[in-house]
Amino acid sequence: MKQITRGQGVDVTFDCLGGELFEPVLSTLRQLGRHVAITSVGTRRVSFDLLDFYHRRLTLFGVDSLAITVTDGASLLSSLAPYFEAGRLKASPIAKRGTLDNARELYSYVAGGNSGKAVFSF
Repeated sequence: MKQITRGQGVDVTFDCLGGELFEPVLSTLRQLGRHVAITSVGTRRVSFDLLDFYHRRLTLFGVDSLAITVTDGASLLSSLAPYFEAGRLKASPIAKRGTLDNARELYSYVAGGNSGKAVFSF
């Protein structure tokens, strides 16, 4: 990320993995950057260099997606659609599909720290 941004780093990170990748993702931020933690797959506890964190005046946000209603979630996703359509955002690849009958298997797959997302088909 530092090469792409000419050594500056990024303004915002959306961390959808947490765990072991928390600190490497945090390191991609520029001065005054913001880190949004959405979940933690696998390891729930993280560590990072606190001196570096406050010298760069970074901000850490926690987002509890369980607190968002279905209507609010739909509105949020609708507002992101133009960025996906323009290619500015890219969806994670789907690694596993299943029905509600496969729910335990799909949740176990994600909880196991595997790459790619698992989705339900109805």
